[in-house]
Amino acid sequence: MVPDLIESNLRKPDGVFETLRDTLISLGGRSRDVIAVLPDAAVRVVLLDFETLPPKREEAEGVVRSG
Repeated sequence: MVPDLIESNLRKPDGVFETLRDTLISLGGRSRDVIAVLPDAAVRVVLLDFETLPPKREEAEGVVRSG
């Protein structure tokens, strides 16, 4: 995981998936509850308040990003 506001935070998603899968398998059936502790920089969220989005698509994409 890498904190990044532009690119994906998971540089190697397959490796993360495998690690999580292996960890959950090693826990067996002891519990169905899972807690993840992530570094603050990895989960920081910024809320921006706009009355309307910028009129040009390119400008709007600069402040709104999906996925």
